[in-house]
Amino acid sequence: MPKLTLLEIASRPVGTESGEGFICIPPYQTVLTHSTPLTGLSLVQGEKSIIVACSDTGDVYTGDLSSKSPDLTVFINTKGYPTAIVTMEGLNSENPDAVTAVCCDTAHKNVLWLGSDAPEPLVSSFEKGLLGPVALAVGGKHIFYADSGSKGTTGLHNPRGSVFALSTTNSLCIPVLSHWLAAPVALTYHDGILYIAEAGENRILALEVSVDDKESGIGKDQLRFGSASVFYRISGLQNIVAMCKGPFNSLIVVTRRMGRHSRLRQKSIISSPMESDYSKDMKEETLTETFPTILHVIRCDTGEIYSQGVVPIQDVSSIVFDGLNNLYLAGVIIGDQEEEVNAIIDVSLAEMYAGFLVEGMDGY
Repeated sequence: MPKLTLLEIASRPVGTESGEGFICIPPYQTVLTHSTPLTGLSLVQGEKSIIVACSDTGDVYTGDLSSKSPDLTVFINTKGYPTAIVTMEGLNSENPDAVTAVCCDTAHKNVLWLGSDAPEPLVSSFEKGLLGPVALAVGGKHIFYADSGSKGTTGLHNPRGSVFALSTTNSLCIPVLSHWLAAPVALTYHDGILYIAEAGENRILALEVSVDDKESGIGKDQLRFGSASVFYRISGLQNIVAMCKGPFNSLIVVTRRMGRHSRLRQKSIISSPMESDYSKDMKEETLTETFPTILHVIRCDTGEIYSQGVVPIQDVSSIVFDGLNNLYLAGVIIGDQEEEVNAIIDVSLAEMYAGFLVEGMDGY
């Protein structure tokens, strides 16, 4: 029987067990492991290559995902503390179509272009200075970045986080939400909306942002801001740690459990993850309650959870959707000797999106 694509699976009617936030354990596999924590993750679409940042060393790596055992090669060192990383076109004036990488660096308190021999700061000085950018999103010719500082700098105790927009054509920096956010940790731009994950308030904000919209009379490289709302609020004993655009018209939000289930306590339970061959001595119901990381699929049109998945990885620092079927997560897994291992895992999204398009959703 031929393997169905994600689009085919999402377009087929499913049973009553799907929808309304149903919980599953999606198939996954470990892509690579590393000796130091991996804090940023991005993909070069269509090239099967990955770009990874390591804050402990300042290194930024590249790797080939088409290999069964991808090796990471140092691409550049920021001589700082790189965190979030994205890839985009248009930064190289000599070759505008070239894909280059941009990363946040909390030590330099700047956004860095990694397309030259040495990292190049993209943000000019501010009157009050930056706390330290931690998250990035690309919309048109603009880079949106969240300025939250190192962990603990902003939060409910000190809601001074901000979001800025940076033009890649003239380096103009525009305040979007200035000095009132409680630890913004992730940004996603999709279909005219900038989504902001605010960890301190455990919520996702949605802000209308028109980018390079000639039909509405906006000039080239200009922005127009519209209404804002609380798009979704996470409840219960869990915290937002990451977010990205998912397939179709959806967001994928990652949360970590609080309390006694916040850490993995044993080696991976799934012996053959990509076939979901679960260990016989532990039921799936028990696994969904003990795995520390939860994936939430949220519909962009309604702001409601469609499904949830739990995966045996902790301390997730970054996630990215490959544009096809899979989600990549950087974090910590439990190794063969029960030790903590820095790793990137690949999660198949098919089960979580079963029937997603049946109710008339469209747009990929």
